[in-house]
Amino acid sequence: MNKSVIAALVGLGIAAGADAATLGTPRTIYLTGATAFRGVEFDTLNNNIISDAANGITKEVVGTGSSAAYSFYGEWNGTGGPYVIRVYAAYSGSIEGQRDLLLGNLNTYSKLTQTDNLGVAGTFTHVATMSFSDSFQNTTAYGTAFGYPALNGNTVAVQPFVFVMNQAAYNAGIRNMTDQAFRLLATARREPSFFIGNGDFNSVVALSGRNDLSGTRTVTFAETGFGVFNKAQHWGNGVITGVYPTTTRGADNTVAPFTVALPFNDGWSSGGNVRADMNNSACTDAFVGYLSAGDARSLKGIDGVAGTSAAPGDAATWYLTYNGVPYTANNVINGAYTLWGYEHMYRKAAPANDVDADTFAPAFIAAIDTQLVTVLGADTIPAGLPLSAFSTSLIQRTAEATGTTSGPVQ
Repeated sequence: MNKSVIAALVGLGIAAGADAATLGTPRTIYLTGATAFRGVEFDTLNNNIISDAANGITKEVVGTGSSAAYSFYGEWNGTGGPYVIRVYAAYSGSIEGQRDLLLGNLNTYSKLTQTDNLGVAGTFTHVATMSFSDSFQNTTAYGTAFGYPALNGNTVAVQPFVFVMNQAAYNAGIRNMTDQAFRLLATARREPSFFIGNGDFNSVVALSGRNDLSGTRTVTFAETGFGVFNKAQHWGNGVITGVYPTTTRGADNTVAPFTVALPFNDGWSSGGNVRADMNNSACTDAFVGYLSAGDARSLKGIDGVAGTSAAPGDAATWYLTYNGVPYTANNVINGAYTLWGYEHMYRKAAPANDVDADTFAPAFIAAIDTQLVTVLGADTIPAGLPLSAFSTSLIQRTAEATGTTSGPVQ
């Protein structure tokens, strides 16, 4: 048994030997990676980690599904359980997660007050043992073509993305994004006529987006044919703080000029910053952006109220169709809507592998699919889609791994 877990259990008054005999070997997991999928992971963990009064285990959750970091302690009640588990998660981005896993970089995690700090909240640093990514490893600068070792990877879900707009773009009549229009918009601001065939030639539309460590950007650039490694110009309508790779958005710009240029080829470090550009109600300049289906949930609708995972409501008002097709679960499954990528789980390969992560991985993958199946039955625009909803003999994604264009292949 892991010595730190033994110490934690003893500190709780739980006999380590009895705990191991009753519940199996405790596991500790250190997660990182894609911000786009963190809400799905949170919901999956929250629905499968429980309290067990008979064994003196009280479930603890630090943070929420939208937090940059969250932690869980309790009893794993999913496949392979029961056993005591601690899961620490800290998210920065898909490619940053792959990088940190490969290079052994430290991540900052939230302490569990029961087991880590005797009732005192705080943070600590640790290397990641599992990473989630919207991108194939070889679609990134940390692929094997650049001399990095191959990671052990599993495809766990389908991650949809959406093009979105702000109120000014909506007022201008913009409703659709094509791959050709995106390739033009990614290099400079463009007139509304590029999107609607006519319009005000005295105004322009700006693109809000992510830096080159983002899986959301990687999939979007691949799917549209812009090219994963090509350089882009992004814009914002809030105060720019920090520098690459942690360029973030501060307060809204509430007076003209609203639009500011980010450094060339830079972008926001989080999808939340893109969402904030869309939600800036004071901005009268037209903006479009790209977000994961999960991040897009919090766009504010025409009533100014953000949607939720249970009731997206007006949030979908700000979704653009892509090549004329709206995002819905059925449109992805049927091959009509192609702005999506696979969600990957990565772990280090032997001999640098982590036993807890490798042992937990199959159970976590199964639980994620179950979670997404449950949501799919009641949600037409979910944050993610279960692999089990797809016929692998008919619909698959291959070209995204090469960094070119991609889409369902019949």
